[in-house]
Amino acid sequence: MPSRPPRLPAYHRYAGKALPRQSEDACHLLAWHSLDVAAVGWHLLAPERPLTQQLAARLSIETESLRRLMVFLLGLHDLGKFSRAFQEVLKLSLDGMATPQGDAFERQISRSVARGWAYHVGR
Repeated sequence: MPSRPPRLPAYHRYAGKALPRQSEDACHLLAWHSLDVAAVGWHLLAPERPLTQQLAARLSIETESLRRLMVFLLGLHDLGKFSRAFQEVLKLSLDGMATPQGDAFERQISRSVARGWAYHVGR
């Protein structure tokens, strides 16, 4: 009896970005993309850097607190990409990935904007 490939953890089933110049349907997994962005932020927001010091002074917080807060937020910056509607936009067909579901994210946003505009105009 042939063995089944191991099931991917749920957080490995979502693409953060497509890599169109690579062979087939290559992608950068969302979990890794989020960690990469946070790691870059950690280095860019080192406490000894002038920008970090200026931002911390402006916000009246310690440089290390600013760094930790910003790295946390950077890690969450693409949280919406875990929606299956966003996965529809990427049009990837990789085994084990989350199945796109519903309208593509772009269409959902367009409808939301149109509804908001119609609501405010109709007031």
